[in-house]
Amino acid sequence: MSTHIRILLVSTVCLALLVVASVSFPRRSGAQLQATQTTIPQKRQRQQMFVPGEVLVRYRTESMAKSKGASMRIAAHDGRLFSLNLKRTPGSDLLPGLRLARVAPEETLDAVTALRQQPDVLDAEPNYILKADVTPNDPRFNEQYAPGLIGAPQAWDTRTGSTGAGRVVIGVIDQGIDFNHPDLAANIWINPGEIAGNGIDDDGNGFVDDVRGFNFASNPQNGSTFSGLPTEDHASHVAGIAGAVGNNNTGSRGLTGQLV
Repeated sequence: MSTHIRILLVSTVCLALLVVASVSFPRRSGAQLQATQTTIPQKRQRQQMFVPGEVLVRYRTESMAKSKGASMRIAAHDGRLFSLNLKRTPGSDLLPGLRLARVAPEETLDAVTALRQQPDVLDAEPNYILKADVTPNDPRFNEQYAPGLIGAPQAWDTRTGSTGAGRVVIGVIDQGIDFNHPDLAANIWINPGEIAGNGIDDDGNGFVDDVRGFNFASNPQNGSTFSGLPTEDHASHVAGIAGAVGNNNTGSRGLTGQLV
């Protein structure tokens, strides 16, 4: 084999090894990793809720905490001064050195940072608000598979209820709804512009006595929307999925809304 061919083969093998190495061991950017690690805590912090103007601070020893006056000022590294009022809390009997510091509401997070910079402080954090889990106590809720699939309990833990412009009204286009049902009655929508039983289209929308919706099938013009017959139960079932009253120890729990 000639020298020229051997050199060509060695060069080809080396080039192939470089390609394999670049594919198998890609370089990772330390800057990207650092950005990811610092972004997650910031997002979590924004999601937390705390009492403005209150900071829970723990001094390294109870004696250090006792040496602090009720009113004091601390300096941050940038030279800013923060005024604090310290007091014991019920938790101080369980956790030596724990105190509740009251600060200006708009300075809460800055005061936390300044306290953490103090040499005699073990830790400091906002007085976070904890909320009880609002998983409903309705006896048949465990039979409902859909709320868990769509994350409804997690949403209820975040927020329940709405009023005014934020109120949710759900229209059920089906049979009539049993608006006297104990799990539906409190959530049935009532037309505020209509007077029940007077035979007049009070709100001028073309439907007489449509206080709780309208029967478009038979058009009775008397506000009747539910026959009460056992065969007419599908709409009430659908209405229960959408808006059955929750946490009333009755039946199931609807997702949201008022029903019409």
